[in-house]
Amino acid sequence: MKVRMIIRTEKRYQLSILLILAALCGAGELNGQESKKTEIADPETVFLVTKDGVELRAEWFPGKPGKNSVPVILLHDWNGSRQDLYGLATYLHRERGCSVLVPDMRGHGDSISLKNSDETIKRDKFRKSDFLGFVEDIETCKRFLVSKNNLGDLNIDLLVIGAVGKMSPFAVDYALRDWTWEPLGGIKQGQDVKAIVMISPERKFKSASMTPAFKIPLISGRNAEPLPIYLTWGSRHSSSSREGNSIYSTLSGSREKVSSKLPVEQRWKKQTLFKILYKSNLTGRNLLKEQGDGMSSDIGLFIEKKVAGRKDDFRWQDRSRK
Repeated sequence: MKVRMIIRTEKRYQLSILLILAALCGAGELNGQESKKTEIADPETVFLVTKDGVELRAEWFPGKPGKNSVPVILLHDWNGSRQDLYGLATYLHRERGCSVLVPDMRGHGDSISLKNSDETIKRDKFRKSDFLGFVEDIETCKRFLVSKNNLGDLNIDLLVIGAVGKMSPFAVDYALRDWTWEPLGGIKQGQDVKAIVMISPERKFKSASMTPAFKIPLISGRNAEPLPIYLTWGSRHSSSSREGNSIYSTLSGSREKVSSKLPVEQRWKKQTLFKILYKSNLTGRNLLKEQGDGMSSDIGLFIEKKVAGRKDDFRWQDRSRK
């Protein structure tokens, strides 16, 4: 029987100790980082088109070439842009060998055009239904990553979704949708998202809400193995702390505890919910910029331990239909 537990961490230093110890235990996995840096290609801008004709601009950070590279999609906050996440993307790309795609979501940055149209997308004119398009943006990013998977450049079955602020409920929504796709003809169509990272998360924004997801086993952990979720925010920002603690409290209430008496590596294997706080009154992209490589390193270690470390459980598969 699988045991699904969590470790409650009320203060940042408690989880930091776990992160540091885990880093020491996993030091062998990080050998050769210098060679990673020299082998990994430079980032480039890519152009993607959604099924509803939105022309997305995204920054592509190729990971360490090979079928074990972890793909990550990073979503900026409402009123933000892909540039807000370049620091985190660069760290994951260079230091962890992840294959990172950072789009401008529709109506943001350079993603304001429709294919074969002179119309400009204005986010301040969005209707409620328009916000649902963010999920299609994420799916379009995944299709790009699937094409890279089929070239042997990454393993789409190790997909991580990261989101800032108001994009968090869309990330959760997408993860659930991804898990509704059953294999077809022996080839996987979905069930690829293996972890979610949320920075200064917000439970609800416009047409998206996490609340329904809290009742679904993949997120709640009731009678199922849940997706690993990593939450982080500035503890001195009142509204961010209120939202973050609300989400964490709900999730921790439905996921079992992990005994603190277990060895660090066993706790990492069993723990599915992570919370790390920073003594800051900033939120979202400003918090990420302030904390820099410190936050990026914490997130990178989470991805290393909870996703990359399971590459033998989710082996690469060609998804092309020949």
